[in-house]
Amino acid sequence: MRREDRLFFQYIGPSMAGMLIAGSFSIVDTVFIGQGTGKIGLAAVALTWPLVMIYGALGELIGSGAAVLIAQARGAGELPRARQIFGNMLTLNLITALLVWVLVLPFLELILRLFGATPELLPSSTSYAAIMTWGAPVTMLMGSFISVTRNDGRPVLAMLLVVVGLVSNIILDWLLILHFHQGAAGAAYATVISQTLSALLGAGYFLTRKTELHYSLGTLKLHFQTVRDLLLTGVPGFGNMLSIIAMLFMLELVPLQGVGQAAAPSAGDPLPPRIMRPIIFLCMFAIDLPASFIPLRIAEMDLGLLGLPPDVVMGLPLSFEMCAVGIGILIGSFWSQKSGWSRIPSPISSPEAARGSATAS
Repeated sequence: MRREDRLFFQYIGPSMAGMLIAGSFSIVDTVFIGQGTGKIGLAAVALTWPLVMIYGALGELIGSGAAVLIAQARGAGELPRARQIFGNMLTLNLITALLVWVLVLPFLELILRLFGATPELLPSSTSYAAIMTWGAPVTMLMGSFISVTRNDGRPVLAMLLVVVGLVSNIILDWLLILHFHQGAAGAAYATVISQTLSALLGAGYFLTRKTELHYSLGTLKLHFQTVRDLLLTGVPGFGNMLSIIAMLFMLELVPLQGVGQAAAPSAGDPLPPRIMRPIIFLCMFAIDLPASFIPLRIAEMDLGLLGLPPDVVMGLPLSFEMCAVGIGILIGSFWSQKSGWSRIPSPISSPEAARGSATAS
């Protein structure tokens, strides 16, 4: 087998496994919450997911941007710049998490009401969302550490960080929801604790001699050009996460707005979560899969196009995909108002997303 083929399978196998495992987090929470709290608990937690996923999207913005730039710097033999990007990534994560606390926590109930929380759902939704918001720093840092670890030539370790988080989440969900009967709050604590464990293990890797990326006070100081390049490079990944959040809102939260209110079931009800969740997972899987190829080809890529900066050129394929999904969502929103949910095939934006994915390929 050629060296290129070995590298391909070395990266693609663990990356695919890690994505499949990561997609199991929400399924695990759903199973335990459904058993412990029933329909109301499930609806209350599902209502918060667009907000919670925004924290992950912010981590994707910073982490994916940093991972790409670090791979570029390492490929060019610029180790000091790679370390500077790594340090700036950590600082940006912490500053962004602080802004999340300031902007979200005081208005949390209002945000959830705008999402459609009924008086019956609001207590559990608020409890879950508040805990997850306080845990936003570890959510973001975990994602960033996993992205950088994978691009540091350790795809198996990146997968193991996800495995540790999932296994600990299952154990804690069982303890807090089924044994101690903590309901939605227990699910939130389980998620935050498991993500903290993964983030700590990821942080510990960069204290070892197995990597050339290490912590340094000098690299934590934000450098304007580094921050600019990092955010520009991470925008496509962030936009894709936002498109998934919008899809989740349209496919899952709109039907849940009626939970907790007296309403007769109808034959035109939208698709159930057991169908919608796999659809959303497959979309996320298709979007994230190309990230596993970055470390293999980053040094060979010809990023000259129309005089644009290399970081912008690298983000164009994902940006086209993001725009295609966004256009599909806008069309679907208009269609849903005109025709009603029962006449709309799912997923609404499948043709547009498929065209965007073809462009990205």
